[in-house]
Amino acid sequence: MKSAITSVGIILLGSTALLSPAHAITWTLTPIADIAVPASPSNTIGGKFAAFDISFFDPATGLDYVADRSNAAVDVFAAPSNTFATRIGGSFPTFAGALPPDPVGGPNSTSGPDGVQVVNTATQHNVFVGDGPSIVWNFSIKNQTQSPTFSQNQTVATGGQFRADEMAFDPNTNRVLVANNADGPAFATLIDATTGKAVVVGPGNNTKIIVPAGGTTGGLEASDINPVTKTFFVAVPQLAVISGAKGGVAEIDPVTGAVKNVFNLQQVLNGQLTCGNCSPTGLAAAKNGQMLIGDGNTGPGSGAIIIDPTGKVIATFPNVNGIDQVWYDPTTNKWFLAAGNNAVGGVNVPELVIIDAATDMISQIIKTTPGDHSVSVDPLTGEIFVPFAANAANTVCPNGCIAVFAETTSAVPEPSTWAMMLLGFLGLAFAFRTKRRVMGVA
Repeated sequence: MKSAITSVGIILLGSTALLSPAHAITWTLTPIADIAVPASPSNTIGGKFAAFDISFFDPATGLDYVADRSNAAVDVFAAPSNTFATRIGGSFPTFAGALPPDPVGGPNSTSGPDGVQVVNTATQHNVFVGDGPSIVWNFSIKNQTQSPTFSQNQTVATGGQFRADEMAFDPNTNRVLVANNADGPAFATLIDATTGKAVVVGPGNNTKIIVPAGGTTGGLEASDINPVTKTFFVAVPQLAVISGAKGGVAEIDPVTGAVKNVFNLQQVLNGQLTCGNCSPTGLAAAKNGQMLIGDGNTGPGSGAIIIDPTGKVIATFPNVNGIDQVWYDPTTNKWFLAAGNNAVGGVNVPELVIIDAATDMISQIIKTTPGDHSVSVDPLTGEIFVPFAANAANTVCPNGCIAVFAETTSAVPEPSTWAMMLLGFLGLAFAFRTKRRVMGVA
């Protein structure tokens, strides 16, 4: 059931990254809906939507997929109507769910679902879902509309002990890369999206891709296919075997599974360390090949980083941390950072941060609620979907929901008009509840 967000106080207007205020363009997000998440038979926390992982938006169908641990399901939401459409799972024994002893988060190493990746091409319609322990589910999508149905295919056992986590898809090879982040050492697996089978990358039918610099404790997190290099890049939270290093990024060949490069993010830019205390988690590549690396750590020395495919640091954002998922929207050429654990001076200040990939500068910041670490964007309508977890600090939807924001474009006014505009934006938070922006995919 859709209801309007009434707490417009969650908006924090950002500044444009362009240099000419009289002619600059700014993107202003306003809340238009909060979508309630119905409880499934597997929900054991009072019907609340409290634990979730990664989101994925499929522009081919206008559907948003959310890995919902609270309901042991993948929830599917319809963008045109901003409503709950259907779900995969929710009844035993599909997904692991949020496992005891923690009824909210569960032990991360075995809970699920985790990563979600839709492969929707002219000839193939599938959704792959990571789960614990070390399972990737494969479902065929039937009825390519706002009311899809799903049929289960053979699962893939990635060969680890713990959860199969985040994923990325390469349309050039039709392969999915999935990371087992909690195993020691962590490893990645290539899955042929057509056959649904793990790809052999070494002798003895070995399917595990290990980043040696990560050692046994380095982990692996988000990945993305780079449109310039045509290779996968994956976040490595800790380069454990490199003396003094913190986090890094590994480049993986989607054909052979070879680790081509490992970039140590603890570099010097403008006389300062770019990553004194970083633990890369989120990662997304822009159409120019640059990549935004989200930092899961908080406190001094942590922050988001932009690098190019050679590992060169382009820009840093030392006050944006506690990030999990990073999403790139090709239509607006912007990155969206779900910094649900962002901390400033030791105080949790959860935010959704929007960074312009053309200028490598922050264009807007929106306050969210604690733990909101997932985000996805519809490139056709411009709507942004942010899961809000059920917790004491969530005054928008205390039982949890999917908060939806609309993106509008306007000229930046002169400074003298900002005071009046601020009052106007509060009213527009309601006026734009049903307004939708339609743009072609760039």
